Amino acid sequence: MLHLALELDRRVYRGVASHDALAELRSWGRFDDRMLDALQTYSPTHAEFELRRLPIREVRSGMILDEDVLSKDGNLLILKAGTVLTETWIERLENFAKVRGVELARVRIPRVAGIGKSPAPIYGISGVEVEKA
Repeated sequence: MLHLALELDRRVYRGVASHDALAELRSWGRFDDRMLDALQTYSPTHAEFELRRLPIREVRSGMILDEDVLSKDGNLLILKAGTVLTETWIERLENFAKVRGVELARVRIPRVAGIGKSPAPIYGISGVEVEKA
């Protein structure tokens, strides 16, 4: 059950509709149909995202890449859009930043709907204004 919940959560976190995520997981054939049926009525909390363009040194685990990360010359794809950043991915980004000149990453930062809303613009650590997705 935990494995199913984690797989469903990963997909929903990336913006896949819960019914589409369940259909994909059902097609795998690895999960009990009764558990999948029980999740048919599941309605996750709607997530809002802040969009930020951050220096690689400021990205954090849990942020989601909003666009592909390419080397400075644009010839090498380092990470694809939609990747949920982990400590391992961040370490790789930092290494590529040193070698290939990657400077900025456009990321989505999830937040629960209704929490943290501000009528005034929000600015990130580097002074870049935050956009609402």
